[in-house]
Amino acid sequence: MAYKDKTIIRTDDVSVRQMFLEVGAEVPWHVHTQVVDTMYCLQGEMKVELADPQETTVLSVGERCEISVGRPHRVSAAGTEPVSYLLIQGVGKYDFQKI
Repeated sequence: MAYKDKTIIRTDDVSVRQMFLEVGAEVPWHVHTQVVDTMYCLQGEMKVELADPQETTVLSVGERCEISVGRPHRVSAAGTEPVSYLLIQGVGKYDFQKI
């Protein structure tokens, strides 16, 4: 299953989007070479999996996490309801390198 997103603002070096994941959906493993991801859970429970080193975090409404530049990660719906989260990316040129 795919994810959907709604762009709130995008400049040359910052992006803010609201992301939507149905139950069972995920944003696949990927990495960014210049931007930090900061995620705020708005609805449901989201699972954030990280590599190098391996780590898993489950976020509930109101919780956040930050993913550093160059760290592989993926995001999925962890519970029994759809997920919505605010994704802030920056500062730097956006890239999405699927792994």
